[in-house]
Amino acid sequence: MLPEEPAGAIPTPTAGAAEFTATLTWRSPEEVPTGPLLPKLTGIETGAVRCSISEAEVPEECTRRLSARIMALSEENLTAALDAAMRTINETTASTEALLEAGSVRLASSLNFPASTRKRLARDLKEAGFESCFAPAWTPIPGTVWGDAPAADIALGTRGADREFRDFLEGHPSWKIASGYVESVWRP
Repeated sequence: MLPEEPAGAIPTPTAGAAEFTATLTWRSPEEVPTGPLLPKLTGIETGAVRCSISEAEVPEECTRRLSARIMALSEENLTAALDAAMRTINETTASTEALLEAGSVRLASSLNFPASTRKRLARDLKEAGFESCFAPAWTPIPGTVWGDAPAADIALGTRGADREFRDFLEGHPSWKIASGYVESVWRP
């Protein structure tokens, strides 16, 4: 179950997510650039990619700390967006002669659930009186990093109707809520 997604939305696909951090340090306060280090990541913010970046300056240490979360609806877009962000950081580092410490971690892979499973869930929801739709989900599914099989065969948006969808899934003979995952649904 995906409580952040619209009620009845069946994902086609779900977003993958990655985070990166970077700390840039300069020799003196005069060398620290003014303005944001990542003012615009050209080509990253598209309909298939979302990026949230924060910067914090520590003037007494001549340091800027950046952290970002990137979400994308395909592995290719996630990789390209993370690459573009890191390339921009490296260019800034080189052009301002800063010392760079950086790292990144992939939090979840983008998933595309089988069309047949999506259609079965939509049919079962309709028969139970629920409306459903097919739409991309921007909520990453936990436990899906580096090709791991997801803990669920399908997911379902439940915003504002969590209890109703939970009751439906728990009472349906074909659907169960995946053990340990409130966010996901699986079919035996």
